[in-house]
Amino acid sequence: MSRKTDLLATMAAVRPDRLDPPADPGRLERIRARAMSKPEPEPGRVTARAPRRRIRYGGAIVAAAALVAGLIVVARPTGQDTDPPSARRTLLAAATTLQEGDTAAGRYWTADLSTYTTASYVGDTAAGPPPPTAKPLYRFSSTCRARLWAARSGRDTSWLVVDAVTDRRLSGADEHAWLRAGAPRPRTCEIHGMSVGLRAAPPAALALQRTMRTTRREEPTYPSAAGVPITLDQIAALPTDPTALKTALDELWLDSTASATEPKADRTPPPDVTFQQITDLLVGAPAPPAVQAALYRVLAGLPIDRSHGTVTDRLGRHGVAFWTATGATDTRLIIDPRTGRPLAVESRLAGELDGYTLVLRQGWTDTVPTLPAHRL
Repeated sequence: MSRKTDLLATMAAVRPDRLDPPADPGRLERIRARAMSKPEPEPGRVTARAPRRRIRYGGAIVAAAALVAGLIVVARPTGQDTDPPSARRTLLAAATTLQEGDTAAGRYWTADLSTYTTASYVGDTAAGPPPPTAKPLYRFSSTCRARLWAARSGRDTSWLVVDAVTDRRLSGADEHAWLRAGAPRPRTCEIHGMSVGLRAAPPAALALQRTMRTTRREEPTYPSAAGVPITLDQIAALPTDPTALKTALDELWLDSTASATEPKADRTPPPDVTFQQITDLLVGAPAPPAVQAALYRVLAGLPIDRSHGTVTDRLGRHGVAFWTATGATDTRLIIDPRTGRPLAVESRLAGELDGYTLVLRQGWTDTVPTLPAHRL
């Protein structure tokens, strides 16, 4: 038998069992013996060259076996997914994509937002917040459409334009209680937990402060980071170095929760607070791409989980979800890894969808906003 014929026989011998017609229990041992045996020298050949030919021959057997093994791997059931990349690696890649893809410039950083939340009405709160034990009069869902216009220059005014707010009671009993309470109109627009007070019916515009921090309780708290008001100048001054940015976010939270009995140096914001700060700045606040990329890099350093494969937001757009342990409230950030853009943030309470904010569009523009007559 020639070596060519012997090699073909060996290749046939390492085929998957499902391709061999009869069962052959001794096949594996014969393959091993054939691979380890010395080939017979051909007539007229110098035997001193045999070691080199053995090396080639063994390599050919290994290559043939690897090829067949490769075919076996390809033939795996298609339903078995490989493990997705780690959360850290995905976030770092999204940060690079976002930063490298931002070549545009404009007069305003803009975003179109759509929000949904569920809430409870506990009566007129003009006299102050209700006690924690107050029983809700009725429950309702609220949707808000808003547009952000954050001016690059301090010489221009920045705006949040609330186009529409719609409240719907969750049940017939809630509807009756709403009517008994006087059918009050919507009073706020909630953008991922950032409450914008409606002193005028939408459409209405809110001028955003560049330097003044909101202090009065009845004033809008937009924009904010984890419930702490933040001004446009503070956002613009956020560093793009991840370590420095994490320190700035920590300081923002620590300053707002300062306590005389607990020194600031002895306190560290828990990961869920930093996660909330990042999602607020990414999704609902006027953070431009360079800051967004840095926020992703800070997020990559937290104990973060990511979805196995892709998920879809409420508009059916595909992305990757990230979250961290936050107790009963599960908040998930969804981004598009192809562009690095944030798509949405969703909140669930005890497993039930409690609210979300969708980013319909983000980007720079030179177009000046058309403002409604009413002001907030």
